[in-house]
Amino acid sequence: MICNVFRHKRKVDGRVQIRRLYSGRYRLPGDRKVTTVPLNTTDKQRAMEKLLALVRDRERELAGIGGRKALRDAAQSPLLEHLREFMADLQVRKRSESHIKHLETRIKRLLVECRWEHVRDVSADSFQLWRANQKQFAQKTIHEYQNAASSLFLWMERHDRLENNPLRRVGKVERKGFETVRRRAFTDDDMRRLLAVAGCHALGYLAAVNTGLRRKELASVQWGDMHLEASPPFILVRSATTKNRKACKIYLKSSLARSLEEMKPAKAAADELVFAGRIASMRKMHQQLKAAGIPVFDEQGNKVDFHALRVTFSTNLELVGGSLQVRQGALRHCDPRLTAGPYTDTTRLETASVIEKLPDFVREKTIDTQPGTQATAPASLAEASAVTTNGGPEKAKSIDNKGECHALARSVSVCHINQPKGVLGFESPSLRQLRS
Repeated sequence: MICNVFRHKRKVDGRVQIRRLYSGRYRLPGDRKVTTVPLNTTDKQRAMEKLLALVRDRERELAGIGGRKALRDAAQSPLLEHLREFMADLQVRKRSESHIKHLETRIKRLLVECRWEHVRDVSADSFQLWRANQKQFAQKTIHEYQNAASSLFLWMERHDRLENNPLRRVGKVERKGFETVRRRAFTDDDMRRLLAVAGCHALGYLAAVNTGLRRKELASVQWGDMHLEASPPFILVRSATTKNRKACKIYLKSSLARSLEEMKPAKAAADELVFAGRIASMRKMHQQLKAAGIPVFDEQGNKVDFHALRVTFSTNLELVGGSLQVRQGALRHCDPRLTAGPYTDTTRLETASVIEKLPDFVREKTIDTQPGTQATAPASLAEASAVTTNGGPEKAKSIDNKGECHALARSVSVCHINQPKGVLGFESPSLRQLRS
């Protein structure tokens, strides 16, 4: 094994000239020739340290342990070249064109505005400074830019082009409560008015609000995917057309299945699109919403659009008693929080009527008549009879109440001073004066 440092020498006009910078040479077991590398230092000890580090990296490469050479080569290549290869890999993996386009647009913008030309230029501080200056972006948009950059760096890390993702420690922005677009569900009256002016697009609206399919998913449904003769009828959505790339069986409402059966051509091909020409564009839908008297934005800024039909589907499932698991499966969400959050319009839920059904824990006080108001405290006497004239037993009469002259006498507990003791523990004021 050869491993040493030296300085190049040459003769000029008979004189030996020695270069200031050191170089190194090494040959490992199995190598056929000696490798010479520049070390770019005037210090012999520092030159030897650099040469030993290069030799160690080379030994690790030969042993299949490390990819240091790949890292060095990647560091010399511009990030735009890595981005092109990343986009090509996504196309080979059959990612959607819209997803690839959005990623490329966002990453290119970051490369320009953050001045990232090579891997060494990328840092968490530069991204955080860029993020702090984006006043026009919503929180969700900034979050998507960070995800786009991280996707590139994670791809480079998996392919031994980067040792670590430089944005791995950058915190995520808070998105809850900062949404700029909040969708609301269509009411039943809204849907009736929209369908009345929709014309040929009415069936597309009905299919979207009763299946929860997205616009592109609905546009990709073929007659071969329809199983209208089954009981119950359903659509078998192909994995190539869904967002999560998973096939799914979606059951159809019987009235929708009958409408589809009626409009099905007699000789429909299996690969013929069902809703061709029946899905309104955004501009056309806005015109129809205006004609139906449905505002796109309500007083609270909540929006309705084609995707709001999916929110309506989820909300209607909740209103008819569908559980969270049923709604999550129908919407094909991987996270139930997404189903219970943005895809449920809480303003349409029967919250007030449900709260009214809660049990009562305190009895309401009833308002009694005169006998109830004359009741004494628990320790007092029962109600006494009316006061009579003292003319003997045979002449005792009740005093009549004549018009406004005499008011009805109040009931008292004890009215005779001859009574020796208080009745049932009650002593009148006159007895207290006699005893004193």
